[in-house]
Amino acid sequence: MVMKKLTRDKVISVVDGKDLVGVYWKGTNGKDILFECFPEKADRIVEIFNSEDGEDRTITIEVRGGVVLDVQNLPAGYDYEIKDYDN
Repeated sequence: MVMKKLTRDKVISVVDGKDLVGVYWKGTNGKDILFECFPEKADRIVEIFNSEDGEDRTITIEVRGGVVLDVQNLPAGYDYEIKDYDN
């Protein structure tokens, strides 16, 4: 089974003076951004998602104000859940 890989864009927006990058499926040229977050978090998400194999579990991405606060359980090939406390 071929697993999808994630990648991230360069800075695509700025919120409150802080750069945000888009994270999307590799090979899609960024046309379907999955979410935006700070570059450091994007690097962590992409690295973990693309490199780990593990048990089946749900990925939890906590978001507030459109900014990712925390990412949990992010091995390659699993579903994810976004908790947006503003909506």
